[in-house]
Amino acid sequence: MEALPEGFKIELLSGVFVATPPSTLRRIGIKERIYRQLLHQLQPPIAPMQRTAVGLLDGDDYAIPDVVVVDLNEEGPDGNEWITSPDEVYLAVDVAPHSAGAGQVLDRAVMHAAFGVPLYLFADPRDGSLILHSTPTGSVYTPMNRMHFGDTVKFPFPLEGTVIKTDTFTIDS
Repeated sequence: MEALPEGFKIELLSGVFVATPPSTLRRIGIKERIYRQLLHQLQPPIAPMQRTAVGLLDGDDYAIPDVVVVDLNEEGPDGNEWITSPDEVYLAVDVAPHSAGAGQVLDRAVMHAAFGVPLYLFADPRDGSLILHSTPTGSVYTPMNRMHFGDTVKFPFPLEGTVIKTDTFTIDS
């Protein structure tokens, strides 16, 4: 098996290994803005984390969202697990990589819903869109709130009162 170039992220989405190349500076900037806004609003033990794997400990699939919001008090009995249980996660956030296809985007939303992650935010710098998924039932989120860069994302339960301002996010040109 040939090694991937340095910096690639490997995930197992719906039984398929997905390799994502390193992010562009624009995408890194959006991830950092989201992370910092969450960091300044959330109170311990609720905290944002970056590049944290989320999956069922007894399953094969896992994702590595760009940002997750976790309850650090819910850490399982073995705090050394490299996969975070979805029970500990309030929000998963992904910023679309330049190469993401519609299938990969849908797989991420379906997987997070199936895991029972209450909120999933997807930001796409290619067209300046945001989709906030909430209320997972099975492998589907209902409703989905579609927004655009410039809008303020207002999170429902379990992060009500938390917002992300997107007026500084930029669209790929």
